[in-house]
This record gives sequence, structure tokens and C-alpha cells, in this order.
Amino acid sequence: MKKGIVTAIFLIFLPLYFVAQVSLHDSITYTFNIKTNPFAMLQGPIMYTSEYRLGFEKPVSLTSAIQVSASWLGKAFYENFIEAAADVNDILLINGYRFQAEYKYYLKSIRHRWMPFNGLYMAINGSYSQAKITTSDYKIHDEYISAIYEYIALKNGYQYCYGRYTFDFFYGLGIRDIIWKSNLSQQNQTLDKKNFVPFNSSLKILLGINIGIRL
Repeated sequence: MKKGIVTAIFLIFLPLYFVAQVSLHDSITYTFNIKTNPFAMLQGPIMYTSEYRLGFEKPVSLTSAIQVSASWLGKAFYENFIEAAADVNDILLINGYRFQAEYKYYLKSIRHRWMPFNGLYMAINGSYSQAKITTSDYKIHDEYISAIYEYIALKNGYQYCYGRYTFDFFYGLGIRDIIWKSNLSQQNQTLDKKNFVPFNSSLKILLGINIGIRL
């Protein structure tokens, strides 16, 4: 009988304990959110690039937050595979960076007076990217192709929080501009961007996810 009671108490209170722990985590007021997007390593904002991103989100009120991120742009993984398959001697060298800034307005916080990081939000997002593409031979003579990619967009999203972890799903629309230039034989020339982008349009479409941890 005693064993049955102890077992029953164990089976009832153990799940409640874990539920309480999750609720406790959700009740903590977090003031900082460190974020990244692992999928950006597959394709960066500029063709032939991979993006390695680190972002920070900080509440500025009960309903809003500021998010900034910085990225290093390197050569895309698929470009390495292409060069290896083609047995290319003079490989591409790619180096660049990206900065983003965003203002987020959490709708759920208005009703529940929660601190940001959780729920539906609207945001305005701006991004600036620059990359330099060259080869070992061209680098000796300081010859390269460069790209500047910038946009501003309106976003809608939902950030789901589980304990310390955040999963930020978003989509949005905006306007963009891409400028490609070459510096070859000591001559600067603006290139036709149609040769470097799959869609020649000023429309920017955002669709993605950021994964973070709250501190």
C-alpha cells in the first residue's frame, strides 16, 4: 500500500514539477536575447556568399525592442564544391560584412503586459551588406568585383519562447538596391546587376527564422 501511494505521488507530482519549472522560466524577466540564423550559412545576402550572423535583441519598453546584428560574409559552401569538382586552380576569395537594425513592436505584450521577446510582433528592418570577390591572382594586383546590397522592409513575425530559448519566425516585404562594380586594370566600372541576381526587381521578400537564447 505504501509503495502504491509513493508511486502515485511520484507519478502525479513529477510532471507537475516539470510544468512548474517551465512556468518559472517563462515568468522570469529576461533583458537580453542573443540570436543567430544557422541557415544563413547556406546562402548569404549576396551571391556566392555564406553569412555568419550574431544578433542582439534588447527591450526598450514593455511592448517594444531594438534588434541589431552583425555578420561576416565568406565564400559559400556550394562554391567550394563547384571549384573542387571543376578542379579550378585559381579559386575565389570572398570577404565582406553585413549590418542589420530593427525596431520590433510586440502586440501580445499590449494585452498581457509581458516583457518583449514573446508573441506576435510588427517590425521595420534595415540591412546593409558589402562583399569583395577576387582570386589569388587578381588579389596581387588589387583587382576585384564588389557588391553592395541594401534594403528596408516591414516585417510581421511570431517569436516563440521556451524557457531561455527563442524561435523567431518572420516574413516581410520591402524595397532593395544592389550595386555591382569591378576594379580591373585600374578602372572602376558599374556592372549590370542582371548578371548577378536571379530576379531583377526592387522588391525585397523576407522569409526566415532566428534562433536565440534569453539572458
